[in-house]
Amino acid sequence: MLVLCLALLLSGGLFAAGTWVVVNSQDYEDVIGGAVWAAQTNASYLFVLTPAHGAYLSRFLSTSTQPILYFESGRPVDPALSSSLPAANLSVHRSASLWPYFAARSPRNAAVLLAAGKGDEAVSAAPYAAMSGAGLYFSAAAGAPGVLAQLRSAGRPVLVYGSIAGSLTREQLSGLDVIRTSSSYSDNLELLKRWAASRPLSGVLFASGHTFEKSMVLSGLPVALVGRTEVQPALESWLASSGVRRGVAVQGDADIGQALGTLRSDLNISIFAILGEGYTGDAQMKPAAVMPLPGPSAVPRLDGLSYDADAKSFSLRISNLGDSALYTRVVVSLPSGLSSSSLQVSIPPASSRSVRVPLDAGAYASSSSIERVVVQVYAGDSASAVESVDSLAYGQVPVVRSASQWPSSLPRDASAPALLVALIALALLLSTAMLLRAPAPRRPQRRAKR
Repeated sequence: MLVLCLALLLSGGLFAAGTWVVVNSQDYEDVIGGAVWAAQTNASYLFVLTPAHGAYLSRFLSTSTQPILYFESGRPVDPALSSSLPAANLSVHRSASLWPYFAARSPRNAAVLLAAGKGDEAVSAAPYAAMSGAGLYFSAAAGAPGVLAQLRSAGRPVLVYGSIAGSLTREQLSGLDVIRTSSSYSDNLELLKRWAASRPLSGVLFASGHTFEKSMVLSGLPVALVGRTEVQPALESWLASSGVRRGVAVQGDADIGQALGTLRSDLNISIFAILGEGYTGDAQMKPAAVMPLPGPSAVPRLDGLSYDADAKSFSLRISNLGDSALYTRVVVSLPSGLSSSSLQVSIPPASSRSVRVPLDAGAYASSSSIERVVVQVYAGDSASAVESVDSLAYGQVPVVRSASQWPSSLPRDASAPALLVALIALALLLSTAMLLRAPAPRRPQRRAKR
């Protein structure tokens, strides 16, 4: 069971009183980039989640005497927000994209280069950038060489992080700091190791990578990515060896409760949950503002489970309803507790594959159906990491016999003659070919006349 606490993010409380940085943008790059810059400048930070949230922030900031740095992108959440803020202490910055402004003003003039559209990578890298004084630079795959060339020409130290490294050649990456492993989870673990090597590690903030909340940057803790239902074994092993005994999670950050429960039971880590936020002078508590993030989505759907009594295996079809590659395997369990697993398969988006699970159902297959079968689906968008485990119960699973199943286009009684004709024709072709290739007989040599 998780230990819960209510974290109040108070101006003048957890964060130092001073300038407010307010970001009004629908683009997650702007929101996360603004949080990194606010952490680096020790400012208080707000971002607008919905128009209703914007109206609440407007009422709160209307009485503020602190300087307000207001940033609005070309895609604001609440276009009317700036007009309701106090003009006396307000500075307005508008731009089509805001993150370049924040990144260019990083204290160390350093850069972390990321792939656009990968929210889990941004959540992982943002607290490290805030701690190290670097700015976050986002790029599409096609534009990565150009962005990297600009950063290098400006003399900025560059960390190329995550999947964007796959868009660059070995020559382009030469001499750069690169973190690119087999998955976003193992990339994240490399950042955690660097964090621990640079300063004492008092705890971590556990996150799914599917959502963003400002404490993921402003808490001063590194982010550890966990799956929806599972913790990657390499992360669990590192947490055990590093001595981390305290963790924080944001209420409303996807559904990672089962993974956190595993950490608590296996490692005895105390997990605290951030339930909401409040501000000095406002007695009304608000839920934490949690922004959904874009990223790979691998969504399995199972169809047509049946049992083949002759092949002694279960078969089903798995479809990928998501927009990224799906890596999955299934485990089938019988009421007796007997179970077996399929091999891991990769399924492209909008595609499906048939999967077999070898398992001798024995007496359960003596009738036309098996009364109850439980199927566990292990799924993720990486071959090396499982993000979720779902359990499905099936009733009356049909029993079939493969030896009696013949394609409707080729009746069983017609298949033998057709096969015999094909074999005879093949034999004749091979015989003719051998005759044509045979060497001509040699003529006998004449004896020389004496």
